Amino acid sequence: MFKFDFINDNEKTQDIENVKEECSPQCRPSLEVSLSAGTHGVERSEVLRAVEPFAVSDQVTVFKGVIRADDRHVSRDLSMPSDIIPGEYEGGYKIWECSIDLSRYIASLGSESIIDKRIIELGSGQGLPGATAMALGAAEVHFQDYDADVIETLTIPVVRENMKSLASERCKTRFFSGDWGTLDTDVLEGLGLSGSYDIVLTSETIYNIDSTSRLLQCIQKCLRKPDGVCFLSAKSFYFGVGGGVAAFKSLVDHDGCMKHETVLVIDDGKSNRREIIKLSFT
Repeated sequence: MFKFDFINDNEKTQDIENVKEECSPQCRPSLEVSLSAGTHGVERSEVLRAVEPFAVSDQVTVFKGVIRADDRHVSRDLSMPSDIIPGEYEGGYKIWECSIDLSRYIASLGSESIIDKRIIELGSGQGLPGATAMALGAAEVHFQDYDADVIETLTIPVVRENMKSLASERCKTRFFSGDWGTLDTDVLEGLGLSGSYDIVLTSETIYNIDSTSRLLQCIQKCLRKPDGVCFLSAKSFYFGVGGGVAAFKSLVDHDGCMKHETVLVIDDGKSNRREIIKLSFT
């Protein structure tokens, strides 16, 4: 369980060789979750109390779920002294501020950057950025989260509501659960989806420095070469756990397959400094 203490600059810039690792045998297997595995609407959901509109921008409104905090599926997670439980629960029931940042940034790009694209959101939780892409005319949006329970009880019902409310029936959706280190070999290769995504979206996914190399490798395996891009939204530093934008940029530089560009910095004084970076192939 994470302990949120402050760290010094030396800890934040630890040798990148300590970050690179192969997926261990303990990595959670990945699988496709059928749309029928999720509840078929908010009225039948054991996790969602309701959905409500969320204004991403003046032009784009999507729907987000309102959680039943006392429900058996989430009460354990929301009562824990940490927001995540490594290897078990990665915070999928919460809406993190960087997912809102990413949704707003995607909306600012306009439909011309999203329409007819195939997109995957890694570490989606509710999937606000993915829902924003749906509203902007994406041809396909796929959602991935570590926890199958999150996909079945939260992501699928919220996405279904967005499909109905946004008249986005034409947008094809798929859902995957498991570890980033197993997503390609366990699922994407067999479905012919490896290297097929125009855009990868991901937010609040680099807090744990032990998993960032698997995330980077997963992004590379998902994206279509040479023009696929990833938009990653995160806090500049995750105090006490070693992750953050600087460490991730160092990993990208060391790997050498991609380049990074900071496209937005949010320093509003209300919380930790946040950034959105764009990754593309070198």
